[in-house]
Amino acid sequence: MIVETLHWSVIDFVFNASDLGGGDRIEISITVAEHTTHISDRPGADTRYAVNGDKLRSQFTWAPALPIDQSLGDVVEWYLEHKDWWLKIKGRREFQDHYQKQSSGQWY
Repeated sequence: MIVETLHWSVIDFVFNASDLGGGDRIEISITVAEHTTHISDRPGADTRYAVNGDKLRSQFTWAPALPIDQSLGDVVEWYLEHKDWWLKIKGRREFQDHYQKQSSGQWY
């Protein structure tokens, strides 16, 4: 599916991959908490995650293989197993600049 999107002229488009489960931030937080440990929140943190995957579904006939409550553990495990990859990204200046602005509530 990712390769397919690269062949389309979709510059400046955002595609959200969603299982349509939606849910308020408490429901999603509980699901995330089952797979993670707690850290302090950042200023300007999102209060709700309402991702809509309709555009991705209609353009590419995509559908999630599993609902979020069944797949989130796999996502967390992937990040734990690929720590070198994301630590390298976090070490880049662009990431640090972006995160500093985001974590202090300074929007672009």
